[in-house]
Amino acid sequence: MLAHMRGLTRMAGLARYFGTSVPTTFYHKDLEVTKTKNPQPMPTGDLGFGSYITDHMLEVLWSETKGWGKPKIVPWHNFSLHPFNTTLHYAFEGFEGMKAYRDAKGKIRTFRPEMNAKRLSKTSEELCFPTFDPTEFVKCLDTLLKLDEKWVPKEPATIYMRPTIVSMTNKLGVHPPSETMLYVVCSPSGSYFKGGIKPVKLKIETEGVRAWPGGTGHAKVGANYTQGIKYVKQAFAQGYQQVIWLNGKHISEAGASNIFFHWINSKGQKELVTPKLDGTILPGITRDSVLQVAREDKSFITTERTITVEELLQADKEKRILEFFMCGTAVVVAPIGNIVYNGKEIIPQHANGPLGAKLRGKLEDIMYGRVEHPFSHKVNQYLTLSSSFNRYY
Repeated sequence: MLAHMRGLTRMAGLARYFGTSVPTTFYHKDLEVTKTKNPQPMPTGDLGFGSYITDHMLEVLWSETKGWGKPKIVPWHNFSLHPFNTTLHYAFEGFEGMKAYRDAKGKIRTFRPEMNAKRLSKTSEELCFPTFDPTEFVKCLDTLLKLDEKWVPKEPATIYMRPTIVSMTNKLGVHPPSETMLYVVCSPSGSYFKGGIKPVKLKIETEGVRAWPGGTGHAKVGANYTQGIKYVKQAFAQGYQQVIWLNGKHISEAGASNIFFHWINSKGQKELVTPKLDGTILPGITRDSVLQVAREDKSFITTERTITVEELLQADKEKRILEFFMCGTAVVVAPIGNIVYNGKEIIPQHANGPLGAKLRGKLEDIMYGRVEHPFSHKVNQYLTLSSSFNRYY
């Protein structure tokens, strides 16, 4: 409730900033649904990733003068953009990545959707876009999933959901947008790991950077993913699957994922550690879930702190590294087989470590409803917003 009130206060503040009394959020009760008259054939065979779009999409328009309009679910369609659209010129865009799962009883579930909604609203605030009530967003998303329920595949496949907010302002010049659009599209997608989970090889990037203090590393904006892309391309050409980004001498993220190290630390303690959120790192929802589930295991300590390359090299020299893994919506938890820094290979004791596999199993049990847990959201059974997310902001 406190989180919800803070959100409404921020939205009211934005309205005052614009000098208006316009609607500061949209509401599920106002949702308008237009069903498609031309349903698409269901895909067969390998679903891949992002190859198919479901029959419907969610759209909500906002303008500085009118505030939020009514949310609408409509048949999917292409967009027509003015050549001056500021998203095209200045990267005014934020997004989320979410999944929906079909459990053993055929019911549809999502994983902590209120966290994605809250983060998207914070990203909007970072871009000088309007914020919105995350609970209302989740309700609208649930309705979209119910309407396109036939598209939700059985395990291990999922529905991937892409909430996106963009500027619809058509005027050259860098300035806060006066019009925006929030939309959600969905795509049935196959398992991320074809042929089983395999450890990946990563390179510590020493020239390019993903984010920096005072930037947008903590927000899920599209510009973060093109920043440094040429270094990722170079790593691919060198035989690596991704890069590890640095913030100065500190380890930051693994590509578009958060990273964890399981080792014996310099004090002789068995530790699972991930870089702390310092404003340059995206507060991943899978990251937070891994931390919460891991802290239930008292056989090691779980910490968030600064990790330097020097500390990693010293742990490797002393043979204290047990395993590495990365985590995110797409991969859930994926093992890292080795890391290369300036030509030096750092190899853990376990390329496909037992702790990462255990944590992945626990999260997937929740995602697919094999274990009932507050993280699992049954579509149309609304949950109270998680208070744990608010500590990030």
